[in-house]
Amino acid sequence: MSKSRGESGMLTRECRRVLACVAWTCIAQAYAFAAGVAPVRSACEYDYPPFCIVAEDGAANGFSVELLRAALSGVGRDVDFAVGEWAALKQDLAAGRVQVLPMVGRTPEREAVYDFTYPYLTLHGAVFVRKGDDRIQTMADLAGKEVLVLEGDNAEEYARRENISCRLIPVS
Repeated sequence: MSKSRGESGMLTRECRRVLACVAWTCIAQAYAFAAGVAPVRSACEYDYPPFCIVAEDGAANGFSVELLRAALSGVGRDVDFAVGEWAALKQDLAAGRVQVLPMVGRTPEREAVYDFTYPYLTLHGAVFVRKGDDRIQTMADLAGKEVLVLEGDNAEEYARRENISCRLIPVS
């Protein structure tokens, strides 16, 4: 006997609820598709290869862009991408000017503002110094040094949260 059927052979209440939810979801998606729902609004930063790049024709491209396109296509939705600087794109998402971004690192500061999907990628940060400069060996060695970070990036949030230097310089 199937687990979805009770002793009388009828569908269980739980199974009927699940089927009803699936049916309503399919109906809602079909209606949205037929009604010509506007494309989802998204954005891509200028230069974060291979995840977000801008093609020669000015169109957004890259791994994360294509992944978002494929996911939305799977539910019958199109997506339009704007292109801009990262700090501005984060603000656009927070303000509702875009509905989704294809790649946003999860930080404590961002969890208060955004909803996150299950991660599909894990990245680790790094500190880059001039070739031959061996004065920076640990995070503590950054104290008092000029440290450049991408404005609005995980690195800026981390550097501020951990107070790694009083001379932090955010750049676009």
